[in-house]
Amino acid sequence: MEITNVSGGFTRNVPIDTMPLGIVRLSPKQVTVTGEMGTIAERSFAGIPVETGAGAITSFIVTPARVSVAVRGPEERVQALTRDSLRVVAHIAGSIPGVARITVIAPRGITARAIPDSVTLRRRATPTRRADVVLGIETSCDETSAAVLVNGELASLVILSQDIHKIFAASCPSWRAGHILPRSRRWSIARWRRPASRRRQSTRSP
Repeated sequence: MEITNVSGGFTRNVPIDTMPLGIVRLSPKQVTVTGEMGTIAERSFAGIPVETGAGAITSFIVTPARVSVAVRGPEERVQALTRDSLRVVAHIAGSIPGVARITVIAPRGITARAIPDSVTLRRRATPTRRADVVLGIETSCDETSAAVLVNGELASLVILSQDIHKIFAASCPSWRAGHILPRSRRWSIARWRRPASRRRQSTRSP
């Protein structure tokens, strides 16, 4: 088919040549060819981001993250293109480890290629889980303890006890009062614990 003196879009019905096939019956006997004649232009876009799409490749980081795209097509369509008209998608293909090929998705009638046409892959680092740390403190009159839990497991336990209470098998109030309270307060408590008759005698004047 020869097309001359045509500008812009065109449509032609072209018969199918069956000579190389011998005697055959063909249906339909012609096809419709549609095209557009015009000046071919080229253009380049820099810094187009590389998308990783879906699937296993999403667990990788691509390098470089942006590439240049060279486009070619009818002048009017090429000049109307913007950066948003193009998409660059990386996909794993072939047996070369750590390398992904690049496909450029462009509007109809536009031929596009990425520069470079491949990217390297680096697996994303697994995020570190933040540890749950709990500090527990318990204290009483004769004992204090502290424990640390990391993710629900006991990591450390410290207990501080007053050994003097072990001989009583429990906390001894009288000993505790005698070793903790001031001397004046100790005397008043000891005096209060005397029998009532002895307290009356001690209060009588000589």
